[in-house]
Amino acid sequence: MSWNERRQQIFANQKKLGVIPEDTKLTAWPEGQEEYNGAKLAKWDTLTADEKKLFARQAEVFAAYVASNDHEIGRVIDKVEDSRVTFRRSP
Repeated sequence: MSWNERRQQIFANQKKLGVIPEDTKLTAWPEGQEEYNGAKLAKWDTLTADEKKLFARQAEVFAAYVASNDHEIGRVIDKVEDSRVTFRRSP
């Protein structure tokens, strides 16, 4: 799946879940090789096989990083919640 298709899929899912308003419009993808903040935003179809492989791997690594952070933040929140119960004084 291209990142352009994935972008549309994520956007539709956010609408469905109510994360964003139903009438929100997806921002148009820049045409051609326009630059955004100094980086070229190429369409997936214009990439070479090696570039697609590289960017797919980078997306996998980022997803793992996010999942790991989510897990560890959950552990911190659990500890904070547990410590509140432990340190409450009785009236």
